[in-house]
Amino acid sequence: MFSPLLNIKPTTLTLLSIIVLVVACNKQKANNELIQESSKDSLYNIVIWAKDSTALPIGERKDLLHDAYTKLKNEKSTVIKLKNLRAISAAYKSIDDTSKFKILQKEYIGLADRTKDYLGKGDAHLDLGRFYYKTQADSSYYHFREAYNAYLQIASANQNTKNKPAVAMYYMAAIKQNNKDYVGAENEITKAIAYAEENKINELLFPFYTLLGVIQNGLLNFDEAIAYHNQAKQYIEDTPTTKHLENSFINQNNIASTYLREENFEKALEAYTPLLNSKELKNIRPQLYAKVLTSYNYSAFKTKNITSYEASDNIFNSNRILDSIKYGYDLARNYHFLSEINKETSTPKAIEYAYLAKAKAIETENRDRLLNTLELLTLVDSKNSSKHAKDYFELNETLQQEERNVIDKFARIQLETDQIIDRNKDLTAKNDLYTKIGIGIVIFALGLTIIISQRINNQRLRFKQKQQETNQEIYNLMLSQQGKLEEGKREEQKRVSQELHDGILGEMLGIRLLLSGLNEKTDEASINQRNQLITKLQELEEEIRTISHELNDASNKKVGNFVSTISSYLNQMQQSTNIPIYFNYDINSDWDELDGEIKINSYRIIQECIQNSIKHANCTKIDLDFYLYKNSFDFHVKDNGIGFDTKKEKSGIGLKNIKSRMEKLNGTFSMNNASPNGTIFVFNVPLI
Repeated sequence: MFSPLLNIKPTTLTLLSIIVLVVACNKQKANNELIQESSKDSLYNIVIWAKDSTALPIGERKDLLHDAYTKLKNEKSTVIKLKNLRAISAAYKSIDDTSKFKILQKEYIGLADRTKDYLGKGDAHLDLGRFYYKTQADSSYYHFREAYNAYLQIASANQNTKNKPAVAMYYMAAIKQNNKDYVGAENEITKAIAYAEENKINELLFPFYTLLGVIQNGLLNFDEAIAYHNQAKQYIEDTPTTKHLENSFINQNNIASTYLREENFEKALEAYTPLLNSKELKNIRPQLYAKVLTSYNYSAFKTKNITSYEASDNIFNSNRILDSIKYGYDLARNYHFLSEINKETSTPKAIEYAYLAKAKAIETENRDRLLNTLELLTLVDSKNSSKHAKDYFELNETLQQEERNVIDKFARIQLETDQIIDRNKDLTAKNDLYTKIGIGIVIFALGLTIIISQRINNQRLRFKQKQQETNQEIYNLMLSQQGKLEEGKREEQKRVSQELHDGILGEMLGIRLLLSGLNEKTDEASINQRNQLITKLQELEEEIRTISHELNDASNKKVGNFVSTISSYLNQMQQSTNIPIYFNYDINSDWDELDGEIKINSYRIIQECIQNSIKHANCTKIDLDFYLYKNSFDFHVKDNGIGFDTKKEKSGIGLKNIKSRMEKLNGTFSMNNASPNGTIFVFNVPLI
């Protein structure tokens, strides 16, 4: 029986992020030493400035990097040259000039190899391996293996480098697993685990055992997969503290996914339940939550705990979550399950969902899912089953051939690398003989050079530290001056407020009291006049008090009279364009109680949406709706126009600005662009 579960596999991307985090923590001490050295290198500082100064145009940043590289060619110090060459390479990568990044990385590797900087050489190969990870598996594996061989030279040097070979072995296993070389991946990760356990590198054992469980899943050894995921669970506490909860979610999902792939739906349902009931998962990993929601309901349907209608409805909730976070990769899987769920009760729906799964698989370049979907279509779309079968066999043959080619390349790279290592060992033995002859002479010269260099470096460091202290004093003075200026503004504002309250208000109160003396006159004219004056003075008194409070609060309010401001803007746009704009809101809600930051950003977002509708939608009316709830402020901007090209607009500054402002507010927004219904923007801003 056909099952879409046969190609489900937990992703290794999260595990790779854990590896990177652990390595980064272990490198911190070494990096501190590098930063101290770098502070004395003006060329390095220029490179870092060009890399991090996002305010500079890309062209100017490239010019700075080109000038730095030109100057570096004349640098005689290998240490400075290596450091700056690596920095320039990283800077080019940060501005998406991948061609220069690759060229400079290879130049760096050559220089590091000649100078026996094995740590730098290994790190550079690791960077290139990660760079090629998703696009060129053989190149990625080659660089990971080169990194491993380089790290072996310095693994025992100190605590900060002993985990390096294990990390490289993990990457070699991960790239093989991603390309379905499960036997090779199992061999690599088993070596990595043995190395980590021998050297007590427990912080790496969670991702290592997790990957081994994933590999067993690929080999269909489900009992072993569960056992390794349970073993991985024991090492969650050894990972970085900030990752404990997320890693526990990953571990539980891996166990549940294994049961799901095994089609043990009762066990899968039991394993997914605590994940679905977790309040934190949706916030920490919404993509994983959406996947769990789909898997849970698929399992519940398979065990007949819910109907196809209930399962479908809940999976559509998963789709909405994926749409809201713009993660389309799992949508193909969701539609696949929807087709499976509906094939017994509604063939048209099953066909529709299968075609949607196919479209999403093509869109996200998920060829494994596409292969499964083609197989599903042969069952649900009987009219076109022969065409789907033909497409299935062609794609299956292509994928299998590519997998065989990649596995062959892995084996060839491993063989060639081992042969090179053997030749290098022979060459090293010969070179050692000549090295020992000159080592005595070099020791004296090197010692003298180190002493002189250290003295110079110490002098430079003391100068730099003094300069930093001076800069800090100047900065503190600037902060103090700014604080005094702000304090002066507040005092002056308070003084004006007090003058209004204690001076004018007091005088007006005195006048009212004097007028009260008219009570002694009993004629009708005096009584009427007195009452009118007293009423008027009371109104003035209240108005002045209001002004006093508003003056005292003005410095903290960014936007006042929020609805009036919006209405004024809409009236202005309506008059200038002759397009009716309808503004709907609850007059009983206190809109000015919204935080100033929310009002400012919401106003700017509304401006952008209105301008988009006027410029691009060719609409004849626009609606703006406000909704104020206990925990959120929602607003919708809707037109009846022709819509616009979302692929083109996504690269425009307008939508980027909207996204940036919503991120500031920790809010979310969605856009439905379907002619002839026009375009609707839906914004949600949390108030807590």
